[in-house]
Amino acid sequence: KVRPDIGNIPKELVPVLECCWAEDPNSRPGFQQVIGMLSDFRTSLCPLETTPPPTIVIGGSSYVPTDSPGTRHLMDKSQENDSTVMNPEKSSPSFGCFHECFP
Repeated sequence: KVRPDIGNIPKELVPVLECCWAEDPNSRPGFQQVIGMLSDFRTSLCPLETTPPPTIVIGGSSYVPTDSPGTRHLMDKSQENDSTVMNPEKSSPSFGCFHECFP
């Protein structure tokens, strides 16, 4: 049987593909098993952090008075774009870690 080229596939995913291509249908993994293997792969790309990333403070205090022109401008912009801002909490849980792995 002809199979797609797996030369550009990450080596960790090759066994997943190969077991899905087993000749005997009874030897192939079920959907939940495939999901588990893919979840393991995703976790290996960006492990879950139990602590928040460190905060870097440059040049002392970053306090800006709330009535400053810069703050007022940012607040106005935030309200203008409120409908187009994507909330990462509501994005797909399947790709939830990518914002941490690929900033």
